[in-house]
Formats: sequence, C-alpha cells, structure tokens
Amino acid sequence: MRKAFKKQSLTYLLFFLLIMVAYWQIAFLQNSVQYDLIDVVLPWRYFVTECFMNGEWPLWNPYQQCGYPIYADPQYPIFTPEVLLLAPTIGYSNITLHYLLLFYIAMAGVGMFKLSYFLLQDKFSAGFAGVVYCLSGFFVGHASSLTLIIAGAWLPFVIYYFLKLRSFLFWKNWVKFTFFGFLMASSGYQPISFILLYLLLVFVFYYLAQDYKNKNLIHFKKWFGLMVFSAFIILLCMLPILVGIIDSYPYVTRMGEVSPENLIKGSFTLKSFLSFFLPFGTVANDFDLGTDISMANIYTGIFPLLLFISSFFTKRSPELKIIAFFAISCFLISLGNDLPLRLWISKLPLMGTFRFPAIFRLFSIFGIALLSAHLLKGFSFKSFKYRLEIVILLTVLFGYFLVFGILYSQADFLYWAESFHSADFKQNVLNSTLKQRILLQLVLQIILYVAFLIFQIFCKLKNTVFVFALALVDLLVAVQFCIWGTGINAGEPMEIYAHLDKKLKGFPAPIYKPLINTSDFSAAFFPLWHNTNIFEKRISCDCMTSFIFKKHELLFNDYKRLSDSLLQNPWFYLSDHILPVSTLSKDSIYSTKTVFIEDSIFKNNLNLKVLESDQVEMNFFSPNRWGFSTVSKNNVLLNILQSYYKGWKCYVNKKPEEIIKSNLLFTSVFLKSGFNQVEFRFENKKLKYSVSISLIFFVLLFYFTIRSFFEK
Repeated sequence: MRKAFKKQSLTYLLFFLLIMVAYWQIAFLQNSVQYDLIDVVLPWRYFVTECFMNGEWPLWNPYQQCGYPIYADPQYPIFTPEVLLLAPTIGYSNITLHYLLLFYIAMAGVGMFKLSYFLLQDKFSAGFAGVVYCLSGFFVGHASSLTLIIAGAWLPFVIYYFLKLRSFLFWKNWVKFTFFGFLMASSGYQPISFILLYLLLVFVFYYLAQDYKNKNLIHFKKWFGLMVFSAFIILLCMLPILVGIIDSYPYVTRMGEVSPENLIKGSFTLKSFLSFFLPFGTVANDFDLGTDISMANIYTGIFPLLLFISSFFTKRSPELKIIAFFAISCFLISLGNDLPLRLWISKLPLMGTFRFPAIFRLFSIFGIALLSAHLLKGFSFKSFKYRLEIVILLTVLFGYFLVFGILYSQADFLYWAESFHSADFKQNVLNSTLKQRILLQLVLQIILYVAFLIFQIFCKLKNTVFVFALALVDLLVAVQFCIWGTGINAGEPMEIYAHLDKKLKGFPAPIYKPLINTSDFSAAFFPLWHNTNIFEKRISCDCMTSFIFKKHELLFNDYKRLSDSLLQNPWFYLSDHILPVSTLSKDSIYSTKTVFIEDSIFKNNLNLKVLESDQVEMNFFSPNRWGFSTVSKNNVLLNILQSYYKGWKCYVNKKPEEIIKSNLLFTSVFLKSGFNQVEFRFENKKLKYSVSISLIFFVLLFYFTIRSFFEK
C-alpha cells in the first residue's frame, strides 16, 4: 500500500512541477492573474474571508450592487469544501488564487492520467494524455475563470470513477465517484456538469443494452442503483447552494431559460479554427474572432491532433468510441454561430439554461487527449507504408506556411521582433498584428520540429518518446504565447498583496457620503478595476456580475433619471416625499428625497414630515445586521439603499415592523414620531438547517473518501 501511495504521490508531484514550469509567471509571482479571477473571484472570496474571520455568516454582501445575497450566487458558491477550508484558516488573497489556479490545472492532468491508465493500461500513454489535457488551450484560455478551470479539473476524475465502479462494484469506487461528483457540481461551472450528465447517460444506455444482451441485468441494476444513490447524496451535500438558488430565483436575471440570441453568444467561431494550429493568432483583439479570446483556443498540439484523427482508423474499445463520438458532437455544438445544433439541443433538459457554446470544446479536447494517447500506445513511424513521402509532405506543408507567413507579414515582422528588448512581452503582444503573431509561431514551430527531427535521427529515441517530447515542448511554448493574452498582466502580485493588506479589517461603519462618490472606479487600483468597494468597505451600487437583481437592471437602465437622483443620497436617510409607483415616469426629473412605494401602501401612509432637526445615526453595522437610532417630531420614512430581499427582518424598538420595497429596488420602513431604535437583521433558518444537513453528509463522505485511498 505504501509503495502504491508513493507512486501516486510521484505522479501528482510531476504534474505540479510541470504546471509550475508552464505557468512560471504565476507560480513564482512574477506577474498577476487577471480579469475575472482578480476582479470577481478575489473580492468575493476576500469578503467571505472577512466574514469568517469576524464571526459572521457570509450571507449578505452590502458593498456591491446595493447589497445582494452572496450565499445565493451560483457562479462562485460559498458553501463548498474549498471555501469552508480556506476562508476560516489562511483566508483568500491574490496569492492564494495564484496557487489555487495552479493546483486545479495540475489536478486536471492527474485526473486524465488516472482515467487514461484505467482505459489504456499504459502509464506512458496515460502521462501523454494528462499532459495534452492540462496544457491545452482550454485551461490557458480560461485561466481567469476559476469555475471553468475547476470543472475541467474534476471532469476526468468523475468519468474515471464512474467507469471504474461499472467494472468493480466496490464501496470505495462508489464513494470516490460521489465525492468528485460533488466537488465538480458544487465548485465547478455548472453547465459543464450538465453536459457531463449527457455523456454519462450515453454510457448508461450503452451498458443497459450490453447487459440486456448478455442477460446480466442484475449487475446493471446494482450499478445504476448506486448511481442514483450518488446523485441523492450529492444533492444533500449541495443543499445550501440549492436553497440559495431557489431563494433568489424570483429576484435575479439569467435564471431559467436563456434567449436564442444569448444561447449562441460566446461560440467557437470558424475564425477560431486558427487555434487548432496557431493559437497565438487568437490572443489579441485586433483579429475579429466573433467571440471572446478566452473562447477561441482549442490547441492540443500538432501531433496529438494528428494522432486523434488517425485513431478513427484503428480498433478502439466501446468506451473510447463513445468518448470520440461525444467529443465530435460537442465540437459541432460549440460552433453555435455557424450551426443550428446549439439551438436544437436547447430543448433538452438543462441545455437551455446557459450561454457560451464554446465551453463544449472542453469535451472535444478531452477526447483528443484520450484518443491520441490510445494511438500513441502502439505508435511507430514504420507502421506507415509511405514513411518518406509523409515526411516530405509535412516539410512542404510547413514550408508553404512559412513562405505564406513571410509574404503575409509584409516585412514588418523583423521590426516588431527587434522591439522586444525595449518593452515587455505583454505590451508587444497587445500591440502586435495577427500577421506578426502567425509568423512568429510558425517560425518557432518549424524550428522546434526540425530540432526534434535532428535529435531523433542522432539519438534514435523510441517513436513514442519522440512524439511525447515534441508534443510537451510544443504545448509549453503555446502556453507561454497564449498566457499573456488570457492569463496574466503586468501587475506585481506582492505589491497587490501589500496594498490589500493595508485595507480596513473587519466591518467598520461605511462612510456616510453620497453613493455617487463610491463608485468602483474611484476605488480601483491596477490591475483591480471591479468590485473594489469590498476592499474599501464602502456601500456601492456598482457591480461586475451576471448574478444581478432584475430590479437593479430596471432602475439603473430604464429609470436613469431616478437612479441618478437617488445616488445623491448616502446609503441611509430620512424622507417624507413619497409617491405611488404607478406615477413613476422614465423621463421626469425627481428630487433626491423622492421615494416611490406600492400604491396600496401609499394610500395608508401620507402623514409624513421631515424637519431639519430630525436625526438618524448608525449604532452598529455588520453585513447581516444594521442598527439605527432616529429622532423626529413627526412620522418619517427611513430609507436604506440596500436591495429589498425576503431574508431581511426589521425591528423597531424591539418589535417587528414591515419592510416595504421603495424605488423599485430598495428597502424602507415607516417610523412614528419620537425616538426609535431600528434594527435590520438578515435571517434564513432554512439555509442554516440546510448547511447543517450538508455538513453532516459531507463530513461522512470526506471521511470515507480519505479512508478509501488508504484501504487495500
């Protein structure tokens, strides 16, 4: 057992070392990660860390979007093993995210290695599959999207234990399948899990037909029963996430079915085909790809792609045939703009709930890695009848591309190349043209292939070793080319860390100033531009998220004049100028203290008057609890520029008071004359019960998973 554990540990270590080399700028803190990873993931995880460190449940984020239930956001769920482990202990910083990113990419390679070894029974080929998968264009292209990286990391583990449980109905295979299924479904980008369900269903139908033919339905029933039981346990472990989604469903946009226009948004376009051979051409915005640059990279290396194509002319196991069929199908679906397949499958359950057809290409890359490794297992140049002709053909082909690239570049390549000593590589990438990038990668690929061919002739490497080494170096070079466009920027990680470390800790009372002065831009610092008020501990209406309240979009997009006037107020204030919401107009200009409320409530609450002597002060503040004291000679309306949401309760002088929705989005409460102590509390007993149930089942699942790794 110890010997097997040491071998597994060595495999894990080798993949971690490989990823550290491939992403050395991130591993050695030379450059900062960028885009969503630092603009979205970092501030949200920073907020969760602050909550746990200060004894608060991370339920309500008051700083962005005028407050929203962060526990209910399915983009980056809070109640996951990673967050519950790191947030209360070491906490989240930009440095934490650097190494989390590397950890997940390395685990992608490990998972593919384990799956490939199970199917191919050859460690060398399995290592090849792991390298191709984790160094592919999907991971470097989405290096700023943590949930997509997480989904890609756990995907091969889930398939591996799914197939292994089919062959061996042991409890340890079942518990591992359930554990990794939970990790992927809870922490990864959920649409990847939706797509995976359909792949697993194809396997289920295949095995059902096989067992029916062999009159072995008893085995199928046991195996399928375990699958259903796994789904039940996964759902129990995900209860807090499911409760959050159900709670927020009536309030937010982008829940449920997606419009046909959005279904094909973010496709893998025909122009993106360039990344099959020259991914460096797709990393800047000078070339109109018709999609985001993160969605345009499918590179797996030249040789793995050729091996994948050749694998269709060889004998394969039924499992490999299914994976190959699914890989091609997913690739065709990823072409959302150019084929109707994405719209057709949107009629299937769950398939109409997400955008970005390009994410389907993960399963295409998965298939390329696995099928190319299958062919590599017995690969030999001697197996080709016309070996010399093939070498000549490839040489002519690369020569043609070289000549074409030189002519296409219009002789501006040398001038661009000479400028590299005077400016950083990132800036040169951004300033380069498509022609220059194509030519540079063509030249380096030809040099690489010629060097390896010469090395092969003189050193006489085994064919498999030669192909493996060539593919590895090719992919490492490609990662270095592409990472500057999609993964890193010129920011210095330690400077960012030091800057964040100086920010206010805990939850001091937010500054009392108009929200027009607390935009995210006013708190930005390179390379953080969005959601920055979380670090400043200021209330803001700004946000960068797809989890946004419907009424927030309505107020700030359709009723711009009203929202502009409201932003002239601090985040809490008194008012007496109320109007029925039925009189609200998009074109009228309103006073900063104008408040629109429901018509039915307006009829019963007209006796309001605010005097200059009236006062409102904050007594205490935390994300889930606010306290105010007011003194007024008449009845008044206390307005809080925080989103109206079902979890909030109000207590005036320790007695429950009804919260009303004001100005389409915000929270208000009527107060009687005199002195009042007002307290707002965020309460969600259903969520707390679901967390308790989830933790019980997850702890048991985690215990048996760890135990299964050490049991013979």
